[in-house]
Amino acid sequence: MGGPLLGIDANRGVLAVVDRARGPEGFERGRLFGIDGRVGGGWRAARPLTGARQNAQQPDLAVNPRGDAAVAWTRGDRRGVRLAGIQVSLRQAGGRWTTPVTISRAGGTPKVGVDAHGAPTVAWVQGRRRKLFLWSRSADPSGHWERPQRVGPISDAVNGAVLGIDATGDALACGSTADPSPAGRRVGRLDVVCAQRRGGQPWGRSRQVSPLGEYGANPVLAMNASGDAIVAWIGSRAAISAAVYQPSMGFGPTRSISPPRAMTPSVAIDAQGRALVAYQVPTTADTEGPSQLQVAAFE
Repeated sequence: MGGPLLGIDANRGVLAVVDRARGPEGFERGRLFGIDGRVGGGWRAARPLTGARQNAQQPDLAVNPRGDAAVAWTRGDRRGVRLAGIQVSLRQAGGRWTTPVTISRAGGTPKVGVDAHGAPTVAWVQGRRRKLFLWSRSADPSGHWERPQRVGPISDAVNGAVLGIDATGDALACGSTADPSPAGRRVGRLDVVCAQRRGGQPWGRSRQVSPLGEYGANPVLAMNASGDAIVAWIGSRAAISAAVYQPSMGFGPTRSISPPRAMTPSVAIDAQGRALVAYQVPTTADTEGPSQLQVAAFE
């Protein structure tokens, strides 16, 4: 099970979602709790978001500047073996968490975002074996959910999903997809592919962001309230690559920003569109050994 998820609003309010796992190793059942607090202040008592007999996995949290929040997770079976769909709980600023809603009865690895009015969007991966696709579903601030949409459509064999939402509800979703050979078979290379959505409109056509003929996997994404975004991924020779996105211009050129064998990229972007990409570089031949943290800036 993962560590706590944290979100901070513009009024110094802090929201944490904690995953308390129980059960034997390899068969843990996760139960989620929400905790409210303030920067420099205390914490309130934890409140359960999921039932004692439920099994929550792969949670993701989003908080907007006003303090509206959404948490999405994969619902597993009681043994922690099989994934059984996507659930979401919402919280308006200063309010209580809603009863969880199942927005898909299949899929996993959800990512959630919230616009300036508290309207959530969730993206997740769904399918069987290599026929995997990226799906999304949105709601208004009161929790009335629209029908699911297939994103892009981003092609099959999606490996993970990342999502960014700006203050108006415009969204950007990305994932890694297996690159087909001319014979239609899947090869080992992955491509980073993204799709854009304007407000409540359908998703636009997907676009490959990683350079043609190069490897691209494990994308990460950060978006500010104006819709400026940074996407980074592990590219060829395990070097970190990144590209900046602007709503009016689309994606800029890709930059390779690290030496080979870099790992675990993370990204952030401020209100002016200035972005940072952080990553680790091993200092020995052993990738499990010591590493150095490095940071690259995008203006």
